[in-house]
Amino acid sequence: MELQEWLFLILSTAIVGLILHGLWTKYYGSDRLPLKLDKQFVSDRSDLDPEEALQQFKAELPNGGARIVKVGDSSIPVGESIEKPSAPPVEPTASPAADASVMSAETGDFFQAELADEPQDPSLAPADALSESEEGQTIQENPELFLVLNVLGSIQGQALLEALMSLDFEYSDKGIFQRREVDESPSISVANAVEPGTFDLATIDEFESPGVIFFMAAHEAVDPVNCFETMLKAAAFLADELGAKLCDDRRSAVTEQTIAHLRQQVQEHQFKRSR
Repeated sequence: MELQEWLFLILSTAIVGLILHGLWTKYYGSDRLPLKLDKQFVSDRSDLDPEEALQQFKAELPNGGARIVKVGDSSIPVGESIEKPSAPPVEPTASPAADASVMSAETGDFFQAELADEPQDPSLAPADALSESEEGQTIQENPELFLVLNVLGSIQGQALLEALMSLDFEYSDKGIFQRREVDESPSISVANAVEPGTFDLATIDEFESPGVIFFMAAHEAVDPVNCFETMLKAAAFLADELGAKLCDDRRSAVTEQTIAHLRQQVQEHQFKRSR
């Protein structure tokens, strides 16, 4: 055999031997590791005196041995909190009077809840509550509606006074001109376009204004539709008589569409009132 073959054979044998040795050590040699035990530890404890055995037992403990604590020993630490066993809860004994008061309170709440769920008879309601509800219902059924027309231009006092008198307007204690209904309630009012909106008859000859305002409260008029038509005719007549311009509440020129819209508002308001 050549040298190379011998070397290969020896190397293979060595590798196989190492593998077999490792397996043998793993499976059979782990339980046979040499342990050196203290002869004193394995010696018979019965040969020792009781005091010596106790000292050795103390030395074997992790904290160097346990100590016996007598009752009442002052060296016991008292800073640590000790949980006391919680006593079972004692149910309070209620007196008959207390039971009666609790029962009455509970039954009172129960009856109040039942009464709240039951439908209330309107005839049993307080008079004040009924009056307030009826008043609120009346206000809701008869909402307020104000209609306004402006006559804008160079308004002279004397010419204004004569034109309003011819239209059955009267000077009122409020400082404005008003036209009254048959029942003497004011239906149409005319105010000055300049604040505070009043007129002074003592100086009416010297009065000059850029305009006057016609307004009415449709919700207070006996016949709001007829009242509006009267106000429209009076404002148009005054504008034509004084050479002024008839405008709406926004001071825009009044058109047929504007008049139709105002008439529709009054008619709808009167329809709601008549229901």
